[in-house]
Amino acid sequence: MSHPLYWPGRIYFYPIGNTSAVCLTEELPPEHKADVLLLGCGDPRHVLYTNPRKLDITCCDVDAAVLVNDGAEDRLPSIWNVFYHMMLDENLLSLLIEQCRKLVPLAESLDSWRRGPYAHVVNMCNSDTLSEIGRFWKYWLETSNFNVTQAKRFKEDFENGIKKVRKRVEDSFITTSMRSAGPLAPKQFKQFWKTGVTDDGSSDTKPANSPNPTFTFSLFGDEFAVHYGTDPILGFHLAEAVASSGLELSTKTTSVIPKVVRTARQQFSTWCKAVIRRVQNSSASSASLIVRMYAGEALAFCQALRSVHTSVVHTPIFTAPWKRSVVQLDDTLYSLSASSPAPTSFNVIETSNLLDHLGLHNLLIASIPLLFDSPSSTLYTEAYCLQEIHLPKVFRTTCVVPSVYISRFTTRSNTAEIAMGAMGQTHRSQYHERLAWKHINFGHPTDGLHEPISFSETQLARKLFDIYLRMFSYDDLRKKNAMLFLNKPQAQRMIQSSVIIHYSHRSFALLLAHIRTRVRSDWNRVIHDLQGLIQQDHTLITGTNFFQETICQFTLAGFGPPRFSLVDSKQFRSQEDIPIFRSWSKVPEVVTIALVVPRHVIARDRSASLRYRAEGENKVAVVVEDRTGINGTSPMIVSFPILSSTLIYLSRGTVGLAISPTSGNPALIQKLGLQLSLFNVPLTDERYAHILRRAPTTGNDTINSEYSLIPPKLDVESQGHPIHVEMDKSNTEVQSLTAHVNIVDPVGQASLASSCGVTVEQLSLNKAKLHVDQYEHVIFFPLPVDVANAKLRVARRSKYVEVVAPVTLTPDVKGESDTRGNFRTAFDCGVPTLWSMHRVNLDRCPSFKLSRSRKAFDWLELHVNLMFSQRECMSRQRIASPGPTTPDTFKNLKDSLYTLFVTATGSKGPTQADFALWDSEEKRRYAMILVTDIRLDVGSHAVVADSWIIPWSNDIQDNLKRGRVLSIKTDAHESAAWKHLLPLFIERCCTWKHKTSCEYLVHNSVPLYPRSGSDPEKAPWCSCGMGVGSEVLRERYGSISAKYATRAAISPLFAVSYMEKVGGMIDDLAEPTLTSYTVIYQRHRLCLLTLCNNKTNDSQLCQSGFPLGIDKVFLSSCKEVSKTLSLGSASMKDKEAVVSAVARLSVFYARAAYDFYGTPSGALCVYKNGDAWPVRTGPESQRIIREAHGVHGHPMQAAWCELGERVYTLLDDKGVRWTSIDPLAFVEAGKKTFSPLLIWIGVEPESLTYELANTVADAITFLLTEAGFSGFEIGFRESVVTRSVAGPKMLSFDPFTDSVPEFRKPFTPALGLSIAPLETPHFEGTGALYFRESKDSNRVLLLTCAHVVRPPLAHPRNMVLDRKTKRHPREQVIALGNSGYTNTLKSMMGAIGDLDHSIRDWQYVPDRLGEPKEGEPENITEKRDEYLALVKKARKRISEINKFHSETVKQWTIPDQRIIGEVLHVEPIDLNVAPHGFTSDWAIIELYNDKFDWDTFVGNKVYVGISPAVLADHYIPPSGGNLSSLDYGKLMFPRPEDQVDYKYPENGLLQAFGVVQADEIHNPKHLDCQQENIAFSSSRTSFTRVYDEYGIEGTSMEIAVLPYGSMNGPFSAPGDSGSIVLDRNGRILGMVTGGAGAAYRNDVTYLTPYWWIEEEIKKHFPNSFLYEVIKKAVE
Repeated sequence: MSHPLYWPGRIYFYPIGNTSAVCLTEELPPEHKADVLLLGCGDPRHVLYTNPRKLDITCCDVDAAVLVNDGAEDRLPSIWNVFYHMMLDENLLSLLIEQCRKLVPLAESLDSWRRGPYAHVVNMCNSDTLSEIGRFWKYWLETSNFNVTQAKRFKEDFENGIKKVRKRVEDSFITTSMRSAGPLAPKQFKQFWKTGVTDDGSSDTKPANSPNPTFTFSLFGDEFAVHYGTDPILGFHLAEAVASSGLELSTKTTSVIPKVVRTARQQFSTWCKAVIRRVQNSSASSASLIVRMYAGEALAFCQALRSVHTSVVHTPIFTAPWKRSVVQLDDTLYSLSASSPAPTSFNVIETSNLLDHLGLHNLLIASIPLLFDSPSSTLYTEAYCLQEIHLPKVFRTTCVVPSVYISRFTTRSNTAEIAMGAMGQTHRSQYHERLAWKHINFGHPTDGLHEPISFSETQLARKLFDIYLRMFSYDDLRKKNAMLFLNKPQAQRMIQSSVIIHYSHRSFALLLAHIRTRVRSDWNRVIHDLQGLIQQDHTLITGTNFFQETICQFTLAGFGPPRFSLVDSKQFRSQEDIPIFRSWSKVPEVVTIALVVPRHVIARDRSASLRYRAEGENKVAVVVEDRTGINGTSPMIVSFPILSSTLIYLSRGTVGLAISPTSGNPALIQKLGLQLSLFNVPLTDERYAHILRRAPTTGNDTINSEYSLIPPKLDVESQGHPIHVEMDKSNTEVQSLTAHVNIVDPVGQASLASSCGVTVEQLSLNKAKLHVDQYEHVIFFPLPVDVANAKLRVARRSKYVEVVAPVTLTPDVKGESDTRGNFRTAFDCGVPTLWSMHRVNLDRCPSFKLSRSRKAFDWLELHVNLMFSQRECMSRQRIASPGPTTPDTFKNLKDSLYTLFVTATGSKGPTQADFALWDSEEKRRYAMILVTDIRLDVGSHAVVADSWIIPWSNDIQDNLKRGRVLSIKTDAHESAAWKHLLPLFIERCCTWKHKTSCEYLVHNSVPLYPRSGSDPEKAPWCSCGMGVGSEVLRERYGSISAKYATRAAISPLFAVSYMEKVGGMIDDLAEPTLTSYTVIYQRHRLCLLTLCNNKTNDSQLCQSGFPLGIDKVFLSSCKEVSKTLSLGSASMKDKEAVVSAVARLSVFYARAAYDFYGTPSGALCVYKNGDAWPVRTGPESQRIIREAHGVHGHPMQAAWCELGERVYTLLDDKGVRWTSIDPLAFVEAGKKTFSPLLIWIGVEPESLTYELANTVADAITFLLTEAGFSGFEIGFRESVVTRSVAGPKMLSFDPFTDSVPEFRKPFTPALGLSIAPLETPHFEGTGALYFRESKDSNRVLLLTCAHVVRPPLAHPRNMVLDRKTKRHPREQVIALGNSGYTNTLKSMMGAIGDLDHSIRDWQYVPDRLGEPKEGEPENITEKRDEYLALVKKARKRISEINKFHSETVKQWTIPDQRIIGEVLHVEPIDLNVAPHGFTSDWAIIELYNDKFDWDTFVGNKVYVGISPAVLADHYIPPSGGNLSSLDYGKLMFPRPEDQVDYKYPENGLLQAFGVVQADEIHNPKHLDCQQENIAFSSSRTSFTRVYDEYGIEGTSMEIAVLPYGSMNGPFSAPGDSGSIVLDRNGRILGMVTGGAGAAYRNDVTYLTPYWWIEEEIKKHFPNSFLYEVIKKAVE
């Protein structure tokens, strides 16, 4: 077997399916017969649900107990109970026994079965299957003959098994059934495991007290083995219950569960009746439905079916692991001479979730050869285990590709998976995904499919070696080392995943053999190079230990001679006396070792005995299986192939049985030793070790070779010149494909010889046409290529042309303008076939019963928004930048579909069902869409709009009965996409047949007229379906509409989770509802969030054991947030970028990471002239932390403005992309000695070379020296200047009485209010100061930056806004944008997590001291009381924060609840405004009076009890932390003489009053204890440069503000634009407009001086004044 052998541990029984039924033929045209292979088929739900057509279905399952449930009689009401109930009443049990009495005699032999009444519908693939199935029928029948004791034991064992499962899941929240039943599922699941039956509310239900035998017997015997997730409703489409009744998803009535069960029963009955009618109307000669049964392992069955083409039905394939019988198919069905042969190739292969159990490579290699070669043939895979599918590597080696990999969308929804991901399963191990794989000929004729390809031997060997490393990555030393750096849960998950091993060296050899059928190369050289790479590899820990095994499997797969040839073996035998092979006349390359392991070594196994006859090379072994299995006494037989040369060299060695070492079995090493050996004997011990020419089998079975099934080699002689594959330099991706075309046509040769032009044009994704004058040749490439950029190599004398085309197919998804290639169609036997979209029968899709409550459609907006990937969600939040950009057509198309669905359902307003597609560039309509119903595509968990499409030609539109039509505007690219998409929407639901005159066939194109743009006269779909079934339109829209309308099934186009991140971002919060987790959609964004429950339980405990009155899950989330916040704001990606930059810069400037170390952003030095700054040396030395300070009194100060302009002019002349110029000085942290004045120049990252920096520094030095100055240095750093934009009334604020002032402050009007535009809440800033418009006006205004209320990205025109009247559209502003609101909640959660950790630490002291004792020392009592008081205080603090958190979530979640005003005036952003050269960037907001409590309004006051780094700033550090009165005094009044009159602001609120004028800015009065500026502002002006930032470009002068010391962090953060900066007395210095720094933090903050802003404001609001001073704090 290609799959590794696992010890037979616990085996679960799946008597019923665990996913909802799917239509097996949904990818096939309705005209085609379906030959279906079901691997791991489970119960018959897919067969029952599949649309009627001629079906031949082959079912394979390893557990025959699953197959036996596939029978049905005419008593449908009772059959449901027998099939789905674990407990039966007496009547139902009698019904089952009665049926078994009929079936058991029929199962005696294949002949008896063929004579029975079911043979024309149900075939058995072989006698073993019939025997296995009959065995279970006998088991069931025997239960009716149990005596009292046996019956009692049988029932007790069964009930005990149910109880064990019930106990396991009673405290669990089972979410898997949500795939079918949504939020109702967990209640039904627990009800089923409690009673053993499904409750449909029937009053005549009889007591069910007898175990159902069909749930009892399985591969595990009669021991209860039903999987703990079994639920009868999983196989059905329960959303239909909601759709057909208008129920709201939040319905909590007890009547819902019976309604859901009744829906499931009704579906089961409907499906069964349809099948019964088909069976009754067919005969053995004209059966429209045939079901074939095979009991056995899926991979073995696939190999057996494949061998039918090359050998007799007596295959060389073993039936399953732990068995030595071979597959013997029924010769009346599978022999080459069978009169009515069973299919051995299929146009549908359904593999269930075998991918999780067998591995993708194993599954595809076994099944792909059975996939019929046609464009519509489809192979389905499903996966539950979260895993990474490396699509590029897989499809290049297996000739198939997931259709979504080409289309980049799917019409199947994973809403349930995303919802379950939000239901508290933080580390979910399941994510269900269904993929449809198709041949990679992209729907072209099969001649193109078999075009061989070629690689260079070296590139191919290295690529195969990469695959080898990936297949055995569980043994990767790097992964094991990575576990050392993971936390315990992460390490455990990684260990669990590493012990799941799907691939053996046999798997790898078979993969290579499969690739060889498609790839032409010197395979001997390829294998030689590959063996060398494997032998030299040190990545895999035990890789070289299995080198001989790898060579053996290569040999068995037909890859040339092994490293140790037979000649070497003979020579070795002649020189040594070797007991092995001593009597053999001829030794084959590969032999088999059969090892007999005594029973006492193994506790549980598949037991057997080994019988053999003859000796030496003629020895033949036969395995006799012990039917008693684990209860028997026979030994275990193990056999495996081995190179004979290996045995010769190791003939005096040993052979044994051991456990394969993995990360999951270290405990076994203590018991078994490092080798993990279970049994070991000498090779020459013939009691246990047998060397055989052939592998042992059972009975009379014989095979020529154990692993003789070798895929056929490529027939070199019969193939044309191959397509050559060229890899990129890293050998990871295909770079180009080269097609070699020999010109054999005389006309073409003549044209080539006469120097005629040679061109190539693209016909489709992977098809091109070569032109040599009149000669044409079509080229099929195996992958999509870019023909437009192809290179041509023309050999006119040699008469050939080579086309070298770049490959376009990559796993990276990005926005593209031309998406026409994503909507693929092809012709299959003259019938259009869909590549990227499954078919639906609209009449079988339940329609929605519109509820009076709009909440019935609340879920739809979330559902259709899952079309968008996270990349597209982020793109939707941004408005396109000015200038040429690439349109994201897919995103635009999804936006249009979103509009159609939400409007057609009325979920966001009035219902509108009539739509017109309008080309905004051509100014015309080109199609009309009439939505008549919204239905459920239940098999794909998606909605579908039952629609009618009408072309908008002149002849038609003049006669249409028009109503109110909503036009959906589309640009040229989207219009072209719609023209390709509409035919697919039509074709997928067609119930009519295409005419022989179909336009598709005439033009050989779908769509029609693909390059006609939006010309309404050229409809892209055929006329075959026009007017078919359109009677529903006649009354409402008129006969003309009905005549020209074609029915279409319009679905959302969902993003693909394997290719992009799907689902929302944790940005916004909503009020929790039923659970601690909720999924909401807010302002066009999906959010998956963790929230606390409204109801708390005082009995729930925190980790420290103290009841907190807080939800456990919420507390856990708080701890995680606390950990996250404690790590700082730099992401791993940021850190990696810094490391990369250090490496890049240090090559030229060794002190790149040293000179400016300690700055908030960790600024890196490109170059600095002057003397080298000190650097610590030694093996353990650390870098010196330096701080930037302003320099005052320098001689250059008076002339700096003029000199600065000359400096930046020089930089411009030299081509330096500078961003900022700051005159300052650096000092080592904690010291007083300053560096010389440093002209600190910021440059764009990676824009300045070391050589140019050196040259420019010399030029600036010369310039300043010529001006008469000295004592300065020039330094360059990489830095970017940024303009920082990251319901109820606003709360009152009194820090003295508020319990949580630091968390309450963001929701109050205290200065530093975080704000954002309502329409773009992800652009955030800060309000600066409050104004009165005039003495006679009651309007209160708020100053901020223009780029805050009108972000340039959203308002690229940068125009003035002066809304003096109400006619101008309102632009509303909210308190707290997306990040601000989320970060505020996170800060609360982080504080709770920190306090909980502190409680645990503090509680340790009283726990250690014990309970109070009489007479104990007083210091012990005091210490205990002290810590208990801390715990009590912390618990109270948690309660207060949690309460405020809950109130916040309820009242402030929706952005509309946070609206505080509207934009009144905006000045256009301008740089270098005369005469001072400052930045003009200000705006005025009018506040809504009813949103503020003016009685408690504190005015222009700043709460200084938050951050030790920022005065008058709203920035809240993640961990909180108040600045006490003492700390404030030390920081702001450091000199003793200043502290005499120092007084802490009342209640920590500092009043903003007065203005710092220009003279004092340059000559500050406030000095620190070192007689230096307190470091908030520099005395010289800085220069900043902006390069075409949304149309704003230029140089400006700013006030530079530096952090106060390296320990306090940056002065400003993202979102601080608009913040006002005060001095220690409350005087206003300036407004923050931006900052400069590297990575994610600012080293320098830039201000525009307030004295100048005030002058500008007075020009527009001459009577305005600062809000009056509030004399007294709020009582």
